[in-house]
Amino acid sequence: MDETLPMEWRGRIRVLLYGMDLRSRADADDLTRSVNRILKRQRFGDDPEEFYDAVVAALRSGRVLAEDGQDEGAVRSALTGIVERFDARRPWPPAPFVEQDVQLWDELRAAPVVGVVQRGISKVGLAFGLHARPVTVGADRLDVLVVRMLSGRLVGMRASGVWGAPTVDVLSPADPEAVRAEIAEATGLVVDPP
Repeated sequence: MDETLPMEWRGRIRVLLYGMDLRSRADADDLTRSVNRILKRQRFGDDPEEFYDAVVAALRSGRVLAEDGQDEGAVRSALTGIVERFDARRPWPPAPFVEQDVQLWDELRAAPVVGVVQRGISKVGLAFGLHARPVTVGADRLDVLVVRMLSGRLVGMRASGVWGAPTVDVLSPADPEAVRAEIAEATGLVVDPP
């Protein structure tokens, strides 16, 4: 019988157990932090339900879950604790933002610049758990991100700045201060006024 876990399960389990010493039972605070990280969507925009389903399926599979010196009982106990914490937090909070089709950039490109992030577009994308998408406007090719924040505000971000000092312009027709605050809360990015 094949004892290996499907990679989809294994990857999500590794994310949830990251940083925990599972040679013995995990600390309750570590389990709570792990669940909080996922529910705050700080892991590349993955849906918490996908993590939950992977853990439940792995626990029910009867397969060996421990890796590299981990204690099987400690791993199973940690994953059971994570499932319990996920269940206790239902209904889960909605995503703080949702990626939008890059075609919506056409609606945003004339919007005012409401903020500037002192990082390159790839690092801003990483904070959102997204990848910038290329768009062509006239003869120019831009790398952009387009999201709808939980508040409903449509926000676009485009690479700007110069080589060695990359920045990202944040564009939105919404209230500038509210947009900057919502992005900071959702991603941890510092968004300066333009």
